[in-house]
Amino acid sequence: MSTHSNGTYLTRELAITADDIQRIDVSVPEWGGVIAVRVMTALEREQYETMLNEQQKRGETLNIRASLVAWCAVDAHGKRLFSADDIAALSTKSAVAVNRLFDAARILNAMTSDEANDMKKNSAPISNGVSASD
Repeated sequence: MSTHSNGTYLTRELAITADDIQRIDVSVPEWGGVIAVRVMTALEREQYETMLNEQQKRGETLNIRASLVAWCAVDAHGKRLFSADDIAALSTKSAVAVNRLFDAARILNAMTSDEANDMKKNSAPISNGVSASD
């Protein structure tokens, strides 16, 4: 194996078999416990971004925070807790709780504040029939 000033050059096998899906536990006292948040795979990140782009094209609300939480929240065994069908339900939960999970997922997935702000700027207004007075 050859070395570089930044470390050892990896082989194909070492790169593919590296355990690189980091996960952290996030306390969610509003919900009475802890939720694990993990890094998305490269494919999941592409699927997540495609989903947001398609929603934007259709003029739908992006639910950026709830969507990212749905993609990144996992159980104790690393299995996703939520599906795309749960995003609407997550969007009705405490903004404080969801934002805490969103921030952890955003940081773990190396989404810059600029990327998150761009997604928010490009999101459509809420169009699910719920008014602020409900």
